[in-house]
Amino acid sequence: MVFSSFQSSFPKLEKELDVLINQAKELNQELETLSLSTVDLLGQPSSKYDYWVYYSPPPSANIPVASIKPTGWEEDCSSMFDDQGLGFFANFLGIFIFFLVIAYHYVMADPRYEGN
Repeated sequence: MVFSSFQSSFPKLEKELDVLINQAKELNQELETLSLSTVDLLGQPSSKYDYWVYYSPPPSANIPVASIKPTGWEEDCSSMFDDQGLGFFANFLGIFIFFLVIAYHYVMADPRYEGN
């Protein structure tokens, strides 16, 4: 008789155990998301508008820095200005602006353009 009552109560226990396992899985998922999230002030503390914010870092925050390799270092740079071309451009631009200033002062010094 003892075994028959145990066997009849076993399905109830099994259902309760399944419910508890599902709740434990849900809590575990919530814990994982909370461990990846942060609660912090929005900006710097100002004592006037201190809002606590719950945020998660972007997925790129989990990438180790040592595994990031810079791009573009070994590419062909023939389309860029070299130092000599950049120097020529800077000198040409400076001379052009200098002549514009001279022309402006020359025109403004002409008595025909003085105010009425």
